[in-house]
Amino acid sequence: MMRDRLGVILSQPGQPLQYQQTTLTDVQEIDRTFEDLYANLSPFLVPADPLQPNQTFYNWLIRPFETQLQQQQTNTLVFILDGVMRGIPVASLHDGEQYLIEKYNLALTPGLQLLTSRSLTSATLQTVTGGLTESRQGFDPLPHVETEVTEIATLVPSEILLDEKFTRDRIYSTSCH
Repeated sequence: MMRDRLGVILSQPGQPLQYQQTTLTDVQEIDRTFEDLYANLSPFLVPADPLQPNQTFYNWLIRPFETQLQQQQTNTLVFILDGVMRGIPVASLHDGEQYLIEKYNLALTPGLQLLTSRSLTSATLQTVTGGLTESRQGFDPLPHVETEVTEIATLVPSEILLDEKFTRDRIYSTSCH
């Protein structure tokens, strides 16, 4: 991410790197879109177009590469996000019909320069795992969330936050300890 543009690099096996650049109309555009996206997660706000910021980020990050992803029959997207982009819930990106998580397996990693090549042991891992099983703000309930969260907890020590316990404050307080 640069001051006035957003660059995305696509790396696929056996293919040259592809670069797509989006020029921003104003330097605060990403920040505003990011703030709108997070404001839409509030249970107290009902925005006029709740998917608009999700679609904007989709258009910036994914849409330029849709054809290549389909041609290569891509199943998994790995994101290495920089700066404020690290806070984007990539699963919530929306193409106008589907969320990204409905189309692809998703993985996030910090910048590659931060990674060391060592395996993590399950003794060092702890997760905060949560989700909503109930319908909220006009969205249908996610039927398998409870099962998936429970399965993750059998693999890795987890703090499980479901439904009314799955709040921003609870996630923050749990993850900071």
